[in-house]
Amino acid sequence: MMLLLLLNIFALSHCSTIPGISNKTQAPDGAVPSYVSDWPVGYYGLPKPTSGCPGGGWEEGWRYHDTEDHDDEDSWSDPIHLAGSLSHDGMRQEFCMKPNDEGEEWPAGDYCIYKSGDHCPTHFNDGAIYIDDEDHNNENNYGGIVPSGSYEKNTFYQYCCRIDGDPENGIHLPTTKEFFLFPHSPGCQKVVGMNSSMEYLHFDTEDHNDASYVSGVHPKADIGSGSAKNPTIYYCYYTPTL
Repeated sequence: MMLLLLLNIFALSHCSTIPGISNKTQAPDGAVPSYVSDWPVGYYGLPKPTSGCPGGGWEEGWRYHDTEDHDDEDSWSDPIHLAGSLSHDGMRQEFCMKPNDEGEEWPAGDYCIYKSGDHCPTHFNDGAIYIDDEDHNNENNYGGIVPSGSYEKNTFYQYCCRIDGDPENGIHLPTTKEFFLFPHSPGCQKVVGMNSSMEYLHFDTEDHNDASYVSGVHPKADIGSGSAKNPTIYYCYYTPTL
């Protein structure tokens, strides 16, 4: 009888898979898995890259900004990986909008996303950027699913920003495709398994009594003073590490 018991213990100790027990490595309590397959919880949006939204299931939309026609000075970084179309008298931005509230919590850090709906995900702060588009023969337009805000003759984008972590500490997000986040501080939030680079759009807004402004906790942006504010909005572009 004792011999049979010892043989059973030996067999179990050398079995690679025991029914009812996973043989996958589990992250310790409080630790973050090395790979996150799905995007975090909440309704929100991301700028759409030229390569498309980062995975399936996103809803998409766009906004066309009719910018200043006289001595137009719209500009953008080179290279630029934002989907849409850019010219010196108008710019079209495109969005990837998450259509459900599923997912794990967002990691602490220093970055921003587009707001979608009435509330930001937990631990995010609200902010906004108002862009005073061209007054004369304004051709602003939009379509599809767009971030929270206002899309009339001027544009009011709302954001959700996380400011409870050091951007130098890498966070875990999906790493299979390119994506954008907004920087909150001067540098991009580090993401484990991704390279990052900063890009920008410079909007030549209405020349007369330009009312462009920023409010709350918002993405990194430069905005002038006087009659022409001409905001510059910054974007962090992420590509998988080879």
